[in-house]
Amino acid sequence: MGSATAFAPDVQETDAATVEAVVTWRREIDKVLGKNMTRTPPMNVERAIALAKEWVDTQGSWTPGFSGAHLAGGILSLPCQAPFPPYLDVDVRLLLTDPPTEGRPDLHEEALRLLGYDRFDRRRVEAYLAACAAAFDLAVAVKDRWAPFDFKLQPHVRPYIVEGAREMIDEGHHREAMFWIVSFLIIAHTAIQWCAPEQAGTSQVAVDALTADVGLADPAALQARGPRLRALAAAVIALADGAVDRLPA
Repeated sequence: MGSATAFAPDVQETDAATVEAVVTWRREIDKVLGKNMTRTPPMNVERAIALAKEWVDTQGSWTPGFSGAHLAGGILSLPCQAPFPPYLDVDVRLLLTDPPTEGRPDLHEEALRLLGYDRFDRRRVEAYLAACAAAFDLAVAVKDRWAPFDFKLQPHVRPYIVEGAREMIDEGHHREAMFWIVSFLIIAHTAIQWCAPEQAGTSQVAVDALTADVGLADPAALQARGPRLRALAAAVIALADGAVDRLPA
């Protein structure tokens, strides 16, 4: 993640029928918006990603505290040669370390407490990562219909989450890795429930254990987090506003 030019997972080649379907879909959108894609050669996904990388190298990397960037959103589910009209956008997220603020490590710890990860040790996180990887592989194998966020369930995304989380664990950020692990575990488990419910037993055990570990099984305790969550959000917003105000014009 530290490389500005290697921040996106590889986009795999897709069969011609899928590319044609995407092209047709884009043209229909274009008609609705009253535009004409034939006026100029359309940009494709591969070129859009290249331009996003170029922007990170020449602009985003100058952000104080910059350590890397990654793509987000639906572009990751599109084939390289699919058209990418100019009225669509590319979501790029910058990763910052040691941002130019007065420093509030207490807010970081409070966020982990509210998420329920503050007492997780490396061994527990590794167990959840293994469960997440197994659920991801099964979801990719059984998915035969639409499921929530299923565009993330692609073979080329697997190393992005599994190896990325492993890197965070090895660097000592195992608690922070849970954000990625939990997201993909839930997405994968949901897809398995929708497409092959008879095979959802193993991932259900992991989800049930996670629910108990982070305190979601206790409605009263969960409700008590509300005021603390609002206070944390206000403090983070204040810090972000202050950091923006200090940036050079």
